[in-house]
Amino acid sequence: MAVRETTEIDLDRVDALIQEEEAKLEPRHAASIAYRRTAERHVAGGVASSWQDSPPHAIYIERGKGNHIWDIDGNEYLDFHLGYGAMVVGHAHPKIVEAIEGAARNSHYGASKGGLTAYVRALAVELARYQIRVNSILPGWIETEMTARAMGDERFRAAVLPRIPARRWGTWDDFGGIAVYLMSDASAYQTGEQIVIDGGYTKF
Repeated sequence: MAVRETTEIDLDRVDALIQEEEAKLEPRHAASIAYRRTAERHVAGGVASSWQDSPPHAIYIERGKGNHIWDIDGNEYLDFHLGYGAMVVGHAHPKIVEAIEGAARNSHYGASKGGLTAYVRALAVELARYQIRVNSILPGWIETEMTARAMGDERFRAAVLPRIPARRWGTWDDFGGIAVYLMSDASAYQTGEQIVIDGGYTKF
């Protein structure tokens, strides 16, 4: 097999292009950038999850319809990912948003979680006749690569840890027992349930 000639990438040029494109986005997202200061008073870091804290900045979604969403600056987006609720129940469906607590002006993220729990319940009913059980495990704040940045932030820890009665972050080991239970015959008559493993976070 012939070896193709390699091309050296100018990383400085790549960085410059990224900066140029990010600078173009800032004027279009002025309301979202400003709103984050308000959101930080209600949600740790001003966003619903650590990946939304990635640069250049978070945007806040005002409404959605089908696979289209609009941010609070009025920018319209076509959501090719379809991972924020549209795939199951439609963007920002009021019943789903109503079921999710928190996430200030961030209903698209909440809707995806609510949509998944609704999907689990629907599948449980549809598949029970075939002796197939469908349950879900809902984790709280768990130490992972995705949450490392948020959990390493002192302000975030000060805002969230006191709200967890267990007074610690969760780990993967906290899910072994419930996973074994759901996979065993011990849960043969349990289906359509959402089992929360969060150290008491949602109860406090």
